Amino acid sequence: LAQVLHARGLGAMDNPTVAAGAALTLAAVVGTAVLFSRQRGKKVPPPESFPFGHSYTYDDLAVFDGKCRPTMLIAVSGKIYDVSSSENFMEGGYGKLWGGKDATVALSKMSLKPEDVNLESWSDMDEAEKESLESWEKHFAKKYPVVGTLRPYTDKFGTIDIGDGKPLGGDTFGGGNAPEEKSSEEPDTTASE
Repeated sequence: LAQVLHARGLGAMDNPTVAAGAALTLAAVVGTAVLFSRQRGKKVPPPESFPFGHSYTYDDLAVFDGKCRPTMLIAVSGKIYDVSSSENFMEGGYGKLWGGKDATVALSKMSLKPEDVNLESWSDMDEAEKESLESWEKHFAKKYPVVGTLRPYTDKFGTIDIGDGKPLGGDTFGGGNAPEEKSSEEPDTTASE
């Protein structure tokens, strides 16, 4: 390297200290280029947390399973709840099954089967499953803070109100029951008697 630089008129490279510094700089530049070329096409890890109100994809949600991060999030009816404060989730328990996932269908069916998470078969629920889900929605809304929404729900049902994100406490439930699909038709506004 010193000979090449000297041949190009960079005589200061005759100094071993300057030459060593130039060689280290070149090695750092080449090493960085190689590292970035290997990273091309790989997903960038998400931040430790997203801002309040973030619209999570299934991939966004999956990293908050409580295993690699101290935060565990669970989706129920399109709302993302932070259940990190619950021993029922964080110390094995339900978190092994539902942490970082959409538990809507599993809760409606009272199912502990792994195949009942991250499903979008909300329209297939019978009345008993809808009632069960409504009860679970109330439970989660009372107990856990809402941090965002699940994008497949908002894509299908429209905006989901998450208020200020604080748990409601008490017996009240805000935000409605299982969402109804968006309709392209205008709603019937006539009052029936």
